[in-house]
Amino acid sequence: MKIIRIASLLLGLSLLACTSKTAEYDSDVEFIQVHLNKSKSTMMEEIIERIELIPLETNNDCLLHMYNKMAYYKELGIYAILDINYDTYLFSDDGKYISNSIAARGPGPRQYQIVVDMLYNPYSKCMEFLDPYGTIYRYDTLFNFVEKISLDQTYLI
Repeated sequence: MKIIRIASLLLGLSLLACTSKTAEYDSDVEFIQVHLNKSKSTMMEEIIERIELIPLETNNDCLLHMYNKMAYYKELGIYAILDINYDTYLFSDDGKYISNSIAARGPGPRQYQIVVDMLYNPYSKCMEFLDPYGTIYRYDTLFNFVEKISLDQTYLI
């Protein structure tokens, strides 16, 4: 009898764990839902307000081949591009080159080696890099070192 109660409790908990929940996004990204299965065709003007092509400045300091992530930070008016070598390049919203993180990448104590993700944190006003070992490296927008934060491994799951 005790085994049946434990089994039914575990089954109930597993069913509760499998319930679906709508994701809530805490971001400035605007999501537009497009229903492709409807027979009515959607005009592009209904989805997109405008398309802009912004040529990025090209010089020896900012040659890009392939990239992993590109983000636009409206607060600063900058584009941040993380390339496949884990270097980040910053460009103004009109495409002018600002800086890159090449000098911040390396084996030194104020440098990062590998990056899982990169973003601009509006609270610290810094570019932040997360490495696979749970360390966040903070740099200003000219990639001068600010601080290194090690996340507590007990909370990483």
